[in-house]
Amino acid sequence: MKLIYRVVLYPVILISSIIISWHILYPIVVHYRTQYLQTNTETPPYFPILTNATENNNYQITYFKDLSSKYIPVTKINKANVTKINKVIGQGIPYGKIKIIRTKSNYTDICLVAHNPEWVKGWYRIQNGNITPQKYHMYTRGLYYGLCPTAIFSGIFFSILVMIIINHKNRNKNNSSENAINSNDDACFPYK
Repeated sequence: MKLIYRVVLYPVILISSIIISWHILYPIVVHYRTQYLQTNTETPPYFPILTNATENNNYQITYFKDLSSKYIPVTKINKANVTKINKVIGQGIPYGKIKIIRTKSNYTDICLVAHNPEWVKGWYRIQNGNITPQKYHMYTRGLYYGLCPTAIFSGIFFSILVMIIINHKNRNKNNSSENAINSNDDACFPYK
């Protein structure tokens, strides 16, 4: 029973504690690395923008540094054509996904994620035919190289700690049951 207990329980605790560690650490690191853009600041070169190519009139993701007369920024998006846009940009290079965050009568807030070769996420507002970048985040490989070992280490540490606590409780339970058996022996055999 102890072997099954350890073989089944330890991996479950290990995997769940790694997942918990990841979910605790990831938002902290992402929030720290997110750049909030002011209206007077320079737009980052890899800020993703949804565009229409003039030669094939197809949706694609273009980085701010690559904008030219060849790529026309899309300034009218509604929830009805988001699925079509996601199908098209999901197959392109860079590929990605778009999501409408908020729609009001005079503006639309967009979140656009692009991948080539790094994940880049940009939030921007479309208002009166203009695009105003609001937030920007670049998910670099270093983020994952630093975050994965930390999550795995803390998961292993937590799972070992839980196993020590469980083994300690089981040991105390076994000692108390042995003491109960020994006290019953004394009651049956008062003369030794």
